[in-house]
Amino acid sequence: LGSVLSNCLLVLGSAFLLGGLRHTSQKFNRQMATTNSGLLMISTMAMLLPAALDASNAERSDSSVLSFSRFTALLLLGTYVLLMIFQMKTHRHLLEEEDGEGDDEERILTFKEAVIWLVLDTVLISGFSEILVGSIEGSAEDWHIPKVFIGVIILPIVGNAAEHASAILVAMKGKMELAIGIAFGSAVQIALLGVPVAVIAAWIMGKNLSLDFRVFETAVVLTSSLSVGFVVGDGESNYLKGAMLVIAYIIIAAAFFIHKDED
Repeated sequence: LGSVLSNCLLVLGSAFLLGGLRHTSQKFNRQMATTNSGLLMISTMAMLLPAALDASNAERSDSSVLSFSRFTALLLLGTYVLLMIFQMKTHRHLLEEEDGEGDDEERILTFKEAVIWLVLDTVLISGFSEILVGSIEGSAEDWHIPKVFIGVIILPIVGNAAEHASAILVAMKGKMELAIGIAFGSAVQIALLGVPVAVIAAWIMGKNLSLDFRVFETAVVLTSSLSVGFVVGDGESNYLKGAMLVIAYIIIAAAFFIHKDED
């Protein structure tokens, strides 16, 4: 959830804000932006309903919520497959820049070299992430802050530092289409692929992991998805919209800071 919030609000908002300070306004593909917004809302629905069932007074067992979560996770994975077909085959033209900017830029890595570096980076990041996650409890006690604040706010900011910098740089160069692909696209990928894969992997390993992220966390994701949807709906960015998203992220961070960890 932290990565989704960070990409949608902080990274995208910073790109809009700093890009808007250099360019009065920047246009981007409205159809692709609204499509990503709709996909994010679907994934939010998948998280909202288990939390609503858990908070309701309806008579049901925990196994029913777990089964519903696993079924929904499979549907989300199917949706991600459809998104890949949509982007890479049937509607590939929507991802191409209309003005062809960047076509003459010098290629730094070949495809094979890029794949090798990607694999190496993935292995290194996995190892570092394991160390970071293992140190959360001790850090929370030493700093006297909630563990959920570290997990949802601090770790995603550190983990998304490269995406954050890339989105801002391309936005300042006037390539808002690419900036949205980096920020918004990553959030959708996590919501449609990362979260369902975690649920299904736990299922395979015989562990119970549902999409019930509790009412507070789900409400945060819902309001964030709605905010981003309204901001990108007209296909144009400016510094005011960026400031709105960044302020929304700060409000959420403050809410998680006073959030009390469950026993």
